Amino acid sequence: MRSLLQLATLLVALPASASAVEFEWVYVGDPGNPGDVISNCYFPDCGSVPYEFAISKYEVTNAQYAAFLNAVDASGSNTLELYSADMGADALVGGIRLDTGNPAGAKYSVKAGFANKPVVYVSLYDTLRFVNWLNNGQGTSSTETGAYTLLGNTPTPSNGPSIVRNLG
Repeated sequence: MRSLLQLATLLVALPASASAVEFEWVYVGDPGNPGDVISNCYFPDCGSVPYEFAISKYEVTNAQYAAFLNAVDASGSNTLELYSADMGADALVGGIRLDTGNPAGAKYSVKAGFANKPVVYVSLYDTLRFVNWLNNGQGTSSTETGAYTLLGNTPTPSNGPSIVRNLG
């Protein structure tokens, strides 16, 4: 089963310039592939993908997500709730700590031994914001526009139920 972040990155191509967070991409697609006809399918043409796309070969790691957090939330204020306290509290799978007492430098750090493990405790909206950040070139780029448009600048966007991928 693919992680939420891995699935969301499938529609985003990284810019050609060097980036802090890099992915190994796998290209997928069979335009014209007929959909499956199954009784428990909730969508027409289940399994049909009428275009080619890229998906990351590996799940998004704690190190990659911590780089994102430090880039878009350098103060550690967590106003969009991109960081879940469970990331730091869960000793088994949580791999990122938040240190708001650190006056200078990164507020988010990866726990020892967790850098290359998949990030956990991310919501759909966290995922869309991560994808926008990748789509926009990383750094301090916008998390609210890009591959997806999220309105309201709040943890749960005001257009949450109706968000779709932007053309292009």
